[in-house]
Amino acid sequence: MSNAYTTIDSSSRRERRSAETRERIFEEALRLFSERGINNVTVEQITEAADVGKGTFFNYFPSKEHLFMAFGEMQHAKIRSAVEEAQTEQHMKPLLLRLALNLATGHSRTPLLMSSLLSTVMSDPDTMKMLCKGLQFGREHVAKIFERGQNLGQVRKDVPPIELARVFQKLIFGTQVIWCIDPEVPIIQHIEQSFKIFWNGVATSTVTPHNPPAKKKAKHEVRRS
Repeated sequence: MSNAYTTIDSSSRRERRSAETRERIFEEALRLFSERGINNVTVEQITEAADVGKGTFFNYFPSKEHLFMAFGEMQHAKIRSAVEEAQTEQHMKPLLLRLALNLATGHSRTPLLMSSLLSTVMSDPDTMKMLCKGLQFGREHVAKIFERGQNLGQVRKDVPPIELARVFQKLIFGTQVIWCIDPEVPIIQHIEQSFKIFWNGVATSTVTPHNPPAKKKAKHEVRRS
C-alpha cells in the first residue's frame, strides 16, 4: 500500500514540476516578446531566461509560434471563469466589463507585444487557424453570458447571443489595435470607453435600481407658491 501511495505522490510531484516549468517558459517568453517583439526573440533567449535547456523548450512547445496556444489557453481560462460567475451573478454589465479588461490586460501586455502578435497571426496560416479556433471557443462561451443577461431582462433579445459575443470580441480586438497605434492612452481607458458605447447599444431600456425614474406629481397635488 505504501508503494502505491509513494508512486502517486511521485507522479503528482512530476506533474507539478512539469506544469511549473511550462509556465516559467511561457512567462519568460511573453516578457521578452513584450520588450523586444516576437520576431526579435529567439528560442535560445527564451530558454536562457527560463533557465532550461533548448530540448526542454521543445518538449512543451514544438515551435515559438506554439506559445500562442498557451496564450489562448490563458484567455480561455478567463472566459470560463466569467461564464461560471455569470450563473449566479445578477448584473451582467460589470461582469462583462471585468472580462473585457481581463482579456485585454495583464501578463506583460504592451503595444509592442500586441502588434507583433497580430503581425505573426496575419503572416502565418497555422497561427491564423489557431486564432480562429480560439475565437470560436470564446464566442460560444461568451454567448452564454449574454444569454444570461437576456434571461435577466438586462440585454436586448432581438440579437442572438452569439452575435452579441461576436461584437464583444470586435470591441476587444479593435480597441487593442487602436491602443497599439495610440499607446499614450492606457488600454484600460480605451476598453472602458469602448465598452460604455457597446453596452448602451445592447442593454435594454429597463430602469435599473441605480437609476430610478423621477416620481410624477399626482394630478390632485397642489402646487406650492
